[in-house]
Amino acid sequence: MCIRVRQTSIKRRCVVAFFACLSVLSTAVAVLAACASPETKVPVCPDVEVVFARGLGEPPGVGAVGQAFVDSLRSNTGRDVGEYGVNYPADKKEVTLGVADMNAHIDSMVVNCPGTELVVGGYSLGGAVTTEALREPQPSGTDRQVAAVVIFGNGSKVVGVPVGMSPQFADKTIDLCNPQDPVCSEGPSLEPHLQPAYIGGGAVRSAVDFAVKKLNSDPPLETG
Repeated sequence: MCIRVRQTSIKRRCVVAFFACLSVLSTAVAVLAACASPETKVPVCPDVEVVFARGLGEPPGVGAVGQAFVDSLRSNTGRDVGEYGVNYPADKKEVTLGVADMNAHIDSMVVNCPGTELVVGGYSLGGAVTTEALREPQPSGTDRQVAAVVIFGNGSKVVGVPVGMSPQFADKTIDLCNPQDPVCSEGPSLEPHLQPAYIGGGAVRSAVDFAVKKLNSDPPLETG
């Protein structure tokens, strides 16, 4: 009986040792695999990307006007259209953050997705962000990749941003202002400036027609 107990004890220790070694080996293999095959993020490069700054107080994303524009552009181009909502608080005091993020994203697309045509724009406060972001002359790669600029109810004068962008974008820009919109023109009521007025009043349709024309007229971008 003593011999049997001793044999059982030895077997148990061997089993424990085996699983301990197996655990160490599995960990080592996992570490080696992680080192040998690091994760690489491949950028997603659509045919066209809309880079859009939403209006004052809208939740993160491209905003209501921006989404209406993106959806209509997709259905009218037959191409893969991506979207990027400028990452900023959508507050009048934070326009510079929107400008910085818009420029950084455009620069990133020029480097990582040189074959993607960009449509840049914004609504209301986002229009001021767009105007300021494109005020200074851009590198040659950037001005070629930006196919169109679309602005709705430009809020530049409300936040004290001078209206006007680099001449590079003069013939690529459509700046839409509803009649009697008090933000970008003169008017007694805020209603002409609200999202439904721009979505349902024909401005989105005009912007899409303009962008499609610019996208179709530009020669294919060189990708390397």
